[in-house]
Amino acid sequence: MGKNKDNRRRLASYLARVKEHEQKIELEKGRANPDNKLIEYWKKEIKAHEVRIERLRRRLPQYWSESCLLSKPRSPYRLTHHRMFSICT
Repeated sequence: MGKNKDNRRRLASYLARVKEHEQKIELEKGRANPDNKLIEYWKKEIKAHEVRIERLRRRLPQYWSESCLLSKPRSPYRLTHHRMFSICT
C-alpha cells in the first residue's frame, strides 16, 4: 500500500473515532446521572485524535479534503491530473 493511501485510511479512521466519541458524549449528557469522568476521558481522546489528524493532514497532498477522505477512495492513477484535483475539491 502506498504511503498516501495508508495516511488517508488512518485519517478517515481518526475522523470516524472523533464522531463516535462526540456521539457518546451527547448520549452520556442526556442520561439522568452522567458520568463526568467518562465524558472527560472522551474529550481527551478527541483532543489526541485531533492532534493526530492535523499531523496526517500535513503529510497528505493538499487536494485531499475531509469529504473525499470519508468517501470511498478512488485511485488517482486512473485519472488525469486535472480530474484528480476536481474530485475532492
